[in-house]
Amino acid sequence: MWLAAVTFLFLFCFLPETSSANILTRRALRLRKLTGNDRLRCHDEVEYAQTPLRVTAWETLVRPFVLNVEPIVLALNLYTSLIYALLYTWLESFSVVFEGVYGFKTGQEALSFLGLLVGALIAIPPFFFHLRYYLEPRFNAKNEIDPEERLLTDGGGLFHSNMPVHIWMDSTSDHTLDRASHRVKPVRHRHPAALPKFSDMDCQFIR
Repeated sequence: MWLAAVTFLFLFCFLPETSSANILTRRALRLRKLTGNDRLRCHDEVEYAQTPLRVTAWETLVRPFVLNVEPIVLALNLYTSLIYALLYTWLESFSVVFEGVYGFKTGQEALSFLGLLVGALIAIPPFFFHLRYYLEPRFNAKNEIDPEERLLTDGGGLFHSNMPVHIWMDSTSDHTLDRASHRVKPVRHRHPAALPKFSDMDCQFIR
């Protein structure tokens, strides 16, 4: 959580705004303040003002559920639900192992997540290499790419996405883990979890 908080603050302060609608809306607001002309409106403000409330409510509250009738959307949602269920079940087991077996306190148990940080640092270079030398050359002049080109990334993540969970379960089972085992053993088995998570998130959400 602390790492997430630091990342959030960094992105909040330094990540530039890229939404054209947001940029134009703020620019129109500044112009209205400078000129005193309340008729200055950007396209999105005009369109939003003309949109009935029922249409906004439909697109916000109902349409996301209607989209599930599409087979690809339903399959992606089910797959994402499975990944998140495995991920958070796996994370909950950390306290069982480190507090229950090794006697860690809550603050000490949080340090065990550094294994995921090490795995992420190992996964970032090949992931960026894949983006730079595989995906970027496949974009056309209009900065477009076939969606199928991105499936290779997620295909690799799908193949070994659950592998770290099985390694963790085997290394922390009753017949392999006790106080005599070094505490770095379960920490080390977290490293392989980072790469499939990168590929899953990249294929499904980032682009």
